[in-house]
Amino acid sequence: MTEYFYLQEYKLLSKYQFLFRPRSSTSYAVESIYSNLLSNADNRLYSCSIFLDLSKAFDKVNHNILFDKFYHNFGIRGIPLQLFRSYLSNRKQFVTLENVQAGLVDISNGVPQWSVLGRLLFVMYINDLPKSSAVYTVIQYMLIILIFVYLIKILTICSIW
Repeated sequence: MTEYFYLQEYKLLSKYQFLFRPRSSTSYAVESIYSNLLSNADNRLYSCSIFLDLSKAFDKVNHNILFDKFYHNFGIRGIPLQLFRSYLSNRKQFVTLENVQAGLVDISNGVPQWSVLGRLLFVMYINDLPKSSAVYTVIQYMLIILIFVYLIKILTICSIW
């Protein structure tokens, strides 16, 4: 996990990000979910959980947004930022089916899903997701994101309209 040292050292990862953190695992993510459910029950709030499979989302990472997050959210600038730009630029792919190879196609979005660096880039891309609303809590682990929606708050917001 040395590739995450910088993010850990400077506490740049969301506290709801359970992937690739030292002394963190699926059991900690489940414990956090359970704790949220109990807290809601104690406060007479209804809970709704939404599980999202993000395995296809690796292909949708917008490089410009990712580089902007590197610069503003993680302080990555200069040569390190140029290295990431180089890593993700001029990528191509092709498909082979029954010994027939299609032509090369440019890849303008996405990060390599099954590489260590690709997972790191994706985690950095979605790291600010938990900050996107005060109405729900986002628990991140692997390629699944769990969103807890506190229904009582949503109903209150909807009644204002």
